[in-house]
Amino acid sequence: MGGAEVALSSLLGAIDRSKWQPVALLGQAGPLAEALERAKVPVDIVRMPAVLANTRQGDIGIATSLSPRRVKSTISYVARLAIRFRQRRIDMIHTNSLKACVLAGFAGRLEGIPVIWQIHSVLGSPAMSSDGRKLMLRLSRWLPAHIICNSHTTAADFELVSDRVSVIPVGVDTSRFSADRTERNGHAVVGMVARFGPIKGQHVFVQAAQGLATAYPSAEFVVAGTSLFGEESYELEVQEAARSRGGQSVRFLGFVDDVPALMTTLDVVVSPSTKPEGFGQSIVEAMLAGKAVIASAAGGPTELIEDGVTGRLVPPGDVLALTRAISELLDDPAEAAAMGRRARERATKLYDIRETARLVEAVYERVLSRR
Repeated sequence: MGGAEVALSSLLGAIDRSKWQPVALLGQAGPLAEALERAKVPVDIVRMPAVLANTRQGDIGIATSLSPRRVKSTISYVARLAIRFRQRRIDMIHTNSLKACVLAGFAGRLEGIPVIWQIHSVLGSPAMSSDGRKLMLRLSRWLPAHIICNSHTTAADFELVSDRVSVIPVGVDTSRFSADRTERNGHAVVGMVARFGPIKGQHVFVQAAQGLATAYPSAEFVVAGTSLFGEESYELEVQEAARSRGGQSVRFLGFVDDVPALMTTLDVVVSPSTKPEGFGQSIVEAMLAGKAVIASAAGGPTELIEDGVTGRLVPPGDVLALTRAISELLDDPAEAAAMGRRARERATKLYDIRETARLVEAVYERVLSRR
């Protein structure tokens, strides 16, 4: 599951079931459906046609939007969603991806059901085409009854409808993360936890790790995650570059399901995004685990980390700055540990899912009161 799917699963696990009866409507079966079913959340699958399922943010443009096949599939799927909402007697729709914002947004309009958009990504991201951004901004004026953004960075795109925007950070189940440390066996471990993609910056981390390998021969550098959105070639390129330049200086773990357990094995966590991201769920998870985090000074991470207090911020894509920041924390493990303790205090206070879920429920109440 990606960050948005993990966020949805956590939110539904914390929703007050005495007030709300959630039903998850998904475009396909898979890990998210299985996780929600384990959490006793009813799951309804309305299978999405391949032409829509395979459409990415960067694919949206005038030519693709007017494609007869895509238009036909969109109209058909919106109609199917509307029918299912009616059958389920849905009172309110909470969408969890940009694609869902559009498709379920139109279906909600057809049925007269208020729609809440949950925005996880920056619309100005290089992953989205300019036409796609313009489309989302136009639709934001009349499709959603309210928009929830995970950071002020994300909310900045919706300035024209700011009266219908709430900034609510992604919540994390704080009980799953412990600040307890395991035995280190005399070496430090620096890790990165993220899906593979150029925006995540695995290539930046690998270059920094290779530059540090000689000076810190006992340090271990690990990368956890895999590609999710057709970015397999990037993952292979990064792994090949690591093999060709540094031998065994970086270890690739693949997809890791038990992130809390992984976090206990790390001393420093790195999040070197090359472009502004909306939030940084893995950053919060690392903070809750009591780890010092080095992240890019752009977008959502700047709202999560207090530079020099609860972590470090470095310019995006700057390998030398990242290398220097990692080196400083490796040279001063006591300060890295102190940063981690302060980070845990901050994350526990601001990003507990029990608190953020109440803020989301308050949005639900406001939206329903206006019907």
